[in-house]
Amino acid sequence: MQGLFRTIRSHIKYKIILPYLALMILVMLAGSGIATLLIANSLQERFDNYLGQVARNFTGALAQLEQANITFLQEVAFAQSNPEANAPPIAQAMRDRDFDGLQRAIEPYFLASFSRPGLVLDRLIAFDTEGQALIDWERSPQSPNFRLNAARTDLSGLEIVQRVTKGEADQIGDKYTALIKFQSPGSDDIYYFYTVVPVRVNDDLVGGLMIASRLDSLLQYLQNHSQSALTTIYDVKGIALDTTATVDMAMLDMSPGLIERLVAQNEQGEATLANTAAALDINNDPCPDVGFQSGDLVDPLERVQPPACSVQDTMTVGGVEYQFVYAPLRIRGVQTGYFSISLGRDFVTTALSNSRWAIIGVTLLLALGAVVVGFQVARQITNPLNDLVETAEAVTHGQLERRSNVVSENELGILSQAFNQMTEHLLRLYTTSQELNEAIEIEQILAVSARAANSFVAETEVLVLLKENDDWVYHVRADAIAELQKLAGLVIHPKTVLLRFAETHSPSKLLQIADEPVRNDLRLADIASCATAAVAPLLVTGQLIGMLIMITSQPDAFSDANMQTLTVVSNMTLTVLHNAVLYDHVQRDAKERQAILASIGDGVIVCDDQGKIVMVNRIAEEMLGLHDWSTVRRTIADLPQQRVEKERQIFGRNADIEQYRVGEQIISRSEAPVIGEDGSARGKVIIFHDVTAAAAIDQAKTDFIATISHELRTPLTVIRGYADLVLRGVGGMLTPDQADLIEQVRARAADMTGIVNNAIMIADIEAGKLTTELRPQDLWVILESSLAPLRSSFESKGLELRLPDMTEELPLVLADREQLKLVFTQLLDNARRYTQHGHVAIRVTYDEKTIKLDIEDTGLGIAHEDLNRLFTRFQRIEGNNSAERGSGLGLAITKQLIERQGGQVQAMSTLGKGSVFSIILLQANEKSIAIAQPSAETATPS
Repeated sequence: MQGLFRTIRSHIKYKIILPYLALMILVMLAGSGIATLLIANSLQERFDNYLGQVARNFTGALAQLEQANITFLQEVAFAQSNPEANAPPIAQAMRDRDFDGLQRAIEPYFLASFSRPGLVLDRLIAFDTEGQALIDWERSPQSPNFRLNAARTDLSGLEIVQRVTKGEADQIGDKYTALIKFQSPGSDDIYYFYTVVPVRVNDDLVGGLMIASRLDSLLQYLQNHSQSALTTIYDVKGIALDTTATVDMAMLDMSPGLIERLVAQNEQGEATLANTAAALDINNDPCPDVGFQSGDLVDPLERVQPPACSVQDTMTVGGVEYQFVYAPLRIRGVQTGYFSISLGRDFVTTALSNSRWAIIGVTLLLALGAVVVGFQVARQITNPLNDLVETAEAVTHGQLERRSNVVSENELGILSQAFNQMTEHLLRLYTTSQELNEAIEIEQILAVSARAANSFVAETEVLVLLKENDDWVYHVRADAIAELQKLAGLVIHPKTVLLRFAETHSPSKLLQIADEPVRNDLRLADIASCATAAVAPLLVTGQLIGMLIMITSQPDAFSDANMQTLTVVSNMTLTVLHNAVLYDHVQRDAKERQAILASIGDGVIVCDDQGKIVMVNRIAEEMLGLHDWSTVRRTIADLPQQRVEKERQIFGRNADIEQYRVGEQIISRSEAPVIGEDGSARGKVIIFHDVTAAAAIDQAKTDFIATISHELRTPLTVIRGYADLVLRGVGGMLTPDQADLIEQVRARAADMTGIVNNAIMIADIEAGKLTTELRPQDLWVILESSLAPLRSSFESKGLELRLPDMTEELPLVLADREQLKLVFTQLLDNARRYTQHGHVAIRVTYDEKTIKLDIEDTGLGIAHEDLNRLFTRFQRIEGNNSAERGSGLGLAITKQLIERQGGQVQAMSTLGKGSVFSIILLQANEKSIAIAQPSAETATPS
């Protein structure tokens, strides 16, 4: 669904069609709704009119029936004798109370009434002046042609009968019509519509005649004449008395609200009727649905009564919806109840349904027509737009040769033409940009720029004026006209006006040259093909280094319309021209650097920050065999070199300079980073120096020192031994002077023996012959064995030896016993040598991993700048003139031995106060032992 919405929002045709269709559908729906409403109202109005006509038919039929009853009764009352039936006149028979004659006289009329049109006679009664029935005949409901003789009926209680027997007459006359209810024992009450007339003989009242119609017969008669679907008569309380519907009577009862509405409607009708003029105005008919009940058939003796106004309502009876008209039932101007007539609403609903389908069909046809028309209209708009959009998308994706095919003579055609021109413009600029990017030489750049300028302004030529040192030199393309060729290579010296023009000119805008002094400075005044000229400066870091000049033979050819395009061309040309100038400078610099590198006697390799080799000089090519470095991409890791392990750090080379073996050569390697202007590392420069001869000299020197040391140790041992024997008096007692001389010999021999032992130790270390066996050791035991031979020396010199509590239990250290003992001896002996008075203190501390032993003295101290070179070979502190100065190898050996055991040596000193030398060793635990095993194996010579 979201995709559908995005599609609708992204296509303008939908934005045109859908609102149009929505509006059209809305209008059509509104129109169809209005048409349906009008048709429904028209149908309802027709139905209401027809229903009103039915109601009027009902009242007219009732009036006709009343008139027919009166006519029939008058015929009977004035009937003469009937010789054929041996019947006397009916009035005379009634006067004489001749029952048999009365029956013979009335019977023909009674039987004839069954077939008489407009007459519904169910009962005929002749009564005397006392109100007693003389004859009471009733038509049999089962056999309509037979009569039933009812028992003598007493009518004296009826008000109307009393009026007739008394000869009274009202405003209408002496003939009466009303509803009557006869009660029969053992049966339901029967309602009749009756008419009563008096019977006279010579103006003497002899009785009366009554004919009555059963209510069901009356309703059937009225329904047939009114064309009503359902007809019902109610009493004055709205209770249904009888109906033509076969339903429960109770459901047809009038509701109180309906009765109230009907009463209010009739009161309004009577008020309107009070105005005679309004009553005579047909447009002000107070009761348009029913009209006057008596109608035109009212007896001329009767006056017009107030109208019986109606109220309409709907009800479903037997599953069918009916529309009812309720109106008062007035007989001789007296309301005797209500009546209702109804018609099924299927007339309206069926007609409305048929009309609705017709309207829906028309609406759908109109909608389809609107869709087709809207689609066609939208296509006329959107098809050109789609073509433009597709062309624009193709151009956006790089298809600059694509063109729009819209050729209509309207705004879209104009837009298509403008778009094609713009695309052609872009294509030219794009082609120019590509060609400029491929050009690297100045003449190529000028040729491309000239072609581009010519495509926008005909006969346009492009020149460039570049600053070389202090001169300005013209560059012209090779295909330029001869008149311009003479400017190629021309050296000029611009005057102040040219410099002022360049300094104030915008670097991104091409400006026409209008000043003659400027044209003269540029040597363009004498060029015939230069009718119009424009110039753009080439600036680098704010410095003017050149100018791009465009000229044409057409006067005023550079207008505002094409200057913007020419400015774009000039900007692209200046950018590439700047690159070309830079490329030329870089090429010259590269050749100079290559010459410098070629003249260096050492091998030089330059690599980038990824380690890729970017430059190699000839010496490095020969030294490392990199003759193909320019064609095969190599990194520093690909160099054919084998690193020489740092074993000879005492007598040999500097330990900070790495050495590598390449074939039979030994080369040293040093590096320096290449730092960019922003301070970031861009790569590095690596210098390779052939140190094969120096390495051989170092080896020879080491071998010589080792040989001499071994040769000296034997005679020195003999000298020390004999001196000890002499001092013990083996050759006789010595004088004090002799003893002092012999002691000096023995002491110097001991010093020489120490120097020789140190030299041998260093030789073994460099030769890889020294084995370091790391084992858990008791620090107190090794320290005590180192102190034992030195205690007398501390005492003879008067130095206090402060020792820690050696009964404290310490963790075992991971060390080589003999080498650690030698280290302790070296440091304690150095402290004794260089401390003239005071004390030498030993402190031991430890943490979870290491044990630290500090040897503190109160000697002369060491300057801070000398601390960094204490542990290098043959380094002795200047200014220390002690007679017991060592050879400068002890601390170097100490550092080597401690580091071989995985420890560290540190020194801190304050000049004039003393020094502290610290040894940090690993505690012997599973982890340190496991780490130390490979180191020990490595230290063991093969």
